[in-house]
Amino acid sequence: MSRGYLSAGITALAALLLASTAYAQNGHGQSADPVPDETPELWSRLDLTRAQQARIRALRAEARQAEAEVREEARQTRARLRAAWRSDQRDEAALLAEYAELQPLRQRLRVLREELRIAIAEILSHDQRAQLAALEAAEGAGTGR
Repeated sequence: MSRGYLSAGITALAALLLASTAYAQNGHGQSADPVPDETPELWSRLDLTRAQQARIRALRAEARQAEAEVREEARQTRARLRAAWRSDQRDEAALLAEYAELQPLRQRLRVLREELRIAIAEILSHDQRAQLAALEAAEGAGTGR
């Protein structure tokens, strides 16, 4: 690949990254709470026992902590990427390497969310899972939103 094409590619990549960062910082994309309490009415319709509620709260607290750690790592990576982009001695390989580090972090966040959903589903009875699936379908919630 010629140097001109590589520079153009990096410029486009940086523009995309900066735009997506600005978008996320303006409250779009991810919610402020990485494990939002998106379904309080949904949970109330499932007639959860106190024990189920306590276990779900504990799982959500663990998920918040795990996601906070990954989000902090992603924040630090984005900061390094911005610094590398703004440098007068721009290193194209370093830019691409920093960008490549973001992708597994994003994937890890998705996996953490699905692990939480699976763990919560295991707490529910068969009837509660069926009812939850029907309610989520009606409200457009769940995986693949």
